[in-house]
Amino acid sequence: MHWMWLQTYDDRHIHKKGPSQFRNDYKCPFCQQALISTKNSIKATKKLIKKKNPKAYMKMADVYRTGEEGVFQSDTKSLEMFILAAELGDAEAFENLGIYYKDGIAVEQDRSKALAFYEVSAKRGSITGHQELVRFHLRHMNVNESIKHCKVAASAGDQESMDYLMKAYKDKLLTKQELTQMLRTFQTSKNAMKSKDRENALDMITRFDDRHR
Repeated sequence: MHWMWLQTYDDRHIHKKGPSQFRNDYKCPFCQQALISTKNSIKATKKLIKKKNPKAYMKMADVYRTGEEGVFQSDTKSLEMFILAAELGDAEAFENLGIYYKDGIAVEQDRSKALAFYEVSAKRGSITGHQELVRFHLRHMNVNESIKHCKVAASAGDQESMDYLMKAYKDKLLTKQELTQMLRTFQTSKNAMKSKDRENALDMITRFDDRHR
């Protein structure tokens, strides 16, 4: 029963884009122009790196990983950028280091180190870190630990984690009281996220107005 739950959870949480979802290709929804042009983005990113901006390191890690924007593809350089971002405390950087060690990208595969990085990323608020810990503990039959991390992800508004808590309830791995409490917390978080989306939309419109005056 636990393995069936794991299989379904794994199928829905595959890393379709690989490590690091950080991108700098956001476009104005009206004119479709890049908010930061490709031509200038690397130059701007390097300036931010000099200021020890963790997201700038994340950006360069992703560029090296994919070989985009005229940069030579290098998993080793990508790993180096993730390490530097992690040293600055970026939760997503620890998450990506976990992926590199889990899959043996530019390093020798080491599941123990991958787990350690996922734990740090989860403690720093990474939902993906919690999702990876769900999978790890299920594979090792640590059902209680897996549900604990699934609850954290669902509490942050992660729909898929909430879906699997529902399945866990049907498999009698959660009580009705626990599920009811989680549903309330999940809905509160989703409502807050919708409010944040509205704020982001208004901010984008403001930036559009500034660019097109």
